[in-house]
Amino acid sequence: MEKNILIFDDDILIMETTDQLLKAIGYSSYTAKNSPEVYSIIKNNRIDIFIIDFNLENENSGDIIKQVKGLSPETKIIVSSGLINPTFSDDNINNLIENYLNKPYTLEDLKTVLENI
Repeated sequence: MEKNILIFDDDILIMETTDQLLKAIGYSSYTAKNSPEVYSIIKNNRIDIFIIDFNLENENSGDIIKQVKGLSPETKIIVSSGLINPTFSDDNINNLIENYLNKPYTLEDLKTVLENI
């Protein structure tokens, strides 16, 4: 079964590049420009994997992760970040995360993370 992936990153170039890479390797992907779009896509589609930027400029990624898991408990969460070993101050959020994707990442990095969840 084809996996559906939702990407949310405040860097539009990273988000669009990730979207293109995912489609090139056979995934169905969606992008969201803000949290209301994230929630709308989650409510209206089966999303298997959610890739979210750890350090969003105008929104709280931890709050978004909790909301997404509340709407779709089966959705796997991948956090992308340029930080080494990013963690949230709330362990409840850390426990919701399946894997991390270190920026900058390559197609091979993306494939590896997706294959391991």
